[in-house]
Amino acid sequence: MQYNTSYKLSTYLAAGLPVITSPNIAQREVIEAKKLGLFVNSVDEAVRQIENMTSAEYQEMRAGVEEFAHLIRNGYFTKRILTEAIFNLFY
Repeated sequence: MQYNTSYKLSTYLAAGLPVITSPNIAQREVIEAKKLGLFVNSVDEAVRQIENMTSAEYQEMRAGVEEFAHLIRNGYFTKRILTEAIFNLFY
């Protein structure tokens, strides 16, 4: 999970799926800030967190994921990095 998640993360988020991942992932800050998923150390912990999640917490996570998914699907991050690269080349 620790090695594979970073490659699959954008795929899951673009599909509108909240992620359940290791707390050691490099993208942790983004996932936390945007409320895109859960961090767990085991499958049992994932089950416990999901069972204890309120409907409001789940809806907040779904809203965060949907907003982020829209950005991924419309190429926001690709356009942003290309724009920054061009700007850095000429300015």
